[in-house]
Amino acid sequence: MVPAENNEISVSGNDDISSEAAASDTTVSDTENEEIYDEDAFISDESESDFSDDADPESIQVEEDKTYVLTYDISKTTNKVNIAGTGYKYSKDADYIIFRDIDLSKEGTNSNGEDDDWDPIDNYQGNMEGRKGMVEGQSITISHINISQNNPVDQDRQAEYGIGFFRNLTTPYSTSLTISQNPITVKNITLSDVTVSTTTQKVKQNVSLIGSVLKLLLGNLSGLKPDPQSLATGGFAGVIKGNIQIENCNVENLRGVSNVNDRTGGFAGYVSGMTQYDLISNGLGGLVTTLTKILNLIPLLGAGDLLTVLLNGGLLSVKNLIPVGYVNPCIQNCSVSGGTSVTGQKSTGGFAGEAIGAVMKNCSVGGTATVSGNDCSGGFVGRSANAVVAGALSSLGIELMGNFPVNTVMLNCRIDGTVNVSAQGSFAKESGYAGGFIGEMRNSYAVDCSISSLGTVSGKDYTGGFAGIATLGDVADIDESQGLLVIVKDLLTGLLNGKFTNMDILNLVGLRPSVISGCTIAGDNISVTANGKNAGGLVGYAGAVQISNTLELADDSKSTTKALQRVLNKTGLTYEFSDRVNQINAASSMKVSATENAGGILGYAKMTSVGDVLGGTVTAADYMRFECKDCSVNGGSSGLTVTASDQENGRAGGAIGYGTGGEVRKTSVTNLNSVTAGKCAGGFAGYFGSGTLANVGGIKLLDYRY
Repeated sequence: MVPAENNEISVSGNDDISSEAAASDTTVSDTENEEIYDEDAFISDESESDFSDDADPESIQVEEDKTYVLTYDISKTTNKVNIAGTGYKYSKDADYIIFRDIDLSKEGTNSNGEDDDWDPIDNYQGNMEGRKGMVEGQSITISHINISQNNPVDQDRQAEYGIGFFRNLTTPYSTSLTISQNPITVKNITLSDVTVSTTTQKVKQNVSLIGSVLKLLLGNLSGLKPDPQSLATGGFAGVIKGNIQIENCNVENLRGVSNVNDRTGGFAGYVSGMTQYDLISNGLGGLVTTLTKILNLIPLLGAGDLLTVLLNGGLLSVKNLIPVGYVNPCIQNCSVSGGTSVTGQKSTGGFAGEAIGAVMKNCSVGGTATVSGNDCSGGFVGRSANAVVAGALSSLGIELMGNFPVNTVMLNCRIDGTVNVSAQGSFAKESGYAGGFIGEMRNSYAVDCSISSLGTVSGKDYTGGFAGIATLGDVADIDESQGLLVIVKDLLTGLLNGKFTNMDILNLVGLRPSVISGCTIAGDNISVTANGKNAGGLVGYAGAVQISNTLELADDSKSTTKALQRVLNKTGLTYEFSDRVNQINAASSMKVSATENAGGILGYAKMTSVGDVLGGTVTAADYMRFECKDCSVNGGSSGLTVTASDQENGRAGGAIGYGTGGEVRKTSVTNLNSVTAGKCAGGFAGYFGSGTLANVGGIKLLDYRY
């Protein structure tokens, strides 16, 4: 294939991408546009097209016996312009329809006879739809896609951000630095025979432009570091960020995704929402327009990075920062399939590497999947977490909470084939989180999710058949120097002493539990191994987590239900919560092993101290206990074998290795072969103990069986 040069398109043969540019008061600019092109159908030699703009806007005679539907810009109410016409330039924010299959191999139509690498689409902010034969709802297939990022990611001249078929799909900012309420939509596109490789660890970045503007505000600028998501790698997109909707898109025959950096996924490397703030526009005056241009020109400097600079520079006070809403990316009915091999460092997943405040519904990983990384590896998602909302949180009333659906939610997502997961970890610290479905799960929801054929899950610490670790939210973004940590501590104290009454506000800073409901695991010979400590057939480390029947999420009185409903209401999704329990079923055998704390369902389960997380003296209430309800494990014909080998701290149980400060209800173990431990071993639990925090009792056991 031959890429388009300088955004000038001339047509040879078919015109396969139809454009429906978004209606606006301005026409598409001839400058500052990104290249959106079909390298197969469009071949550019920098010469002008021979086609006239006064041709029929619906079709054009390309050859004597061939007439093709043409692309045209409908942002104009009259005199629609054919893209095939002289001087048309593709725009990053126009809307496009692809109406036939495209083969990017050297045998493809209009090919230059070479198997060239695909040049990823940069910073696309329009809508793109597959509509085969111009029939609505009929997906198109783009095949034979090879992507190799060997050179440094160029954020100097080209603003490259992420690696994938789309480098990134990112919501733009308006002139008042608000987030667009109209989502970017991509749907009905299948990518087939895909290989993605990122071997560079470098980002080429020149922030002199940004620095010259911010220097007026902050004096000497200490320097902006490259966004860590810049090297995120995925088969469909490297980065999906903001108000994005992706529907009915698939990556099939995925040959592999490899990345020497963090955040790697079969479909997307990094998926995140955005927080919208009010004070940015009100407090910066005339600089708003300039800053908006910078943010949209260089997507690597997002609102979070801008806030960090302004907060650290003293221009903004976090106490006066007013959050007004949060928008989630929503991915529905999308899949990854094939002999899938996904390899990365931290946050590596069969579908997504890292998901922050994102929603995935009816998505799947099929075929045979092998996921390997250094830390946070998962068969579906490497790491899922809530978004952290900074600002004057105590000023938010109950009626405003619906604007902040900050949780990551997975609804009826599946691994339909065989999956094997590994995380090597580091010997220097607790690491190597690995899960058959999720490596690390924080303040996230997995509802009616399943693994049809789990093979081996291996990690250093925190290894689980479903999740390596499941606990309260991600507070890593809370920075003492920005004053947010103090605000969160004050907020907690106020909630606990009655000064504030809206407990749901804790969700905005991640201080709420994760939820696993109605999730199932099946396999022939299931093996879950932690070379260090904490391995469980379902969860390796269960902190603040609610493991329950899906029906519990229909109880509107629960805070976990309220948080989930906020996500559904804000995104416009619906979901039926039925009677589904959590099950692990091995056909032949199941083995769970660790040096410390191994269990057929939970390896290490304990209450979670907010004070431990925030590093302060905060009294925790009973909502930070773990719950394990409506759970069962069946060891298969040869039975379940559980081992905790450490002679001083090895605790193993058929259901739970170590448990304290939680509730266990309707939980059973079937076909238990053996339980072996260096210190404590039990058919149901190796160790049960009481809690040590105020208002938190010990284990409650109701209707358990083995």
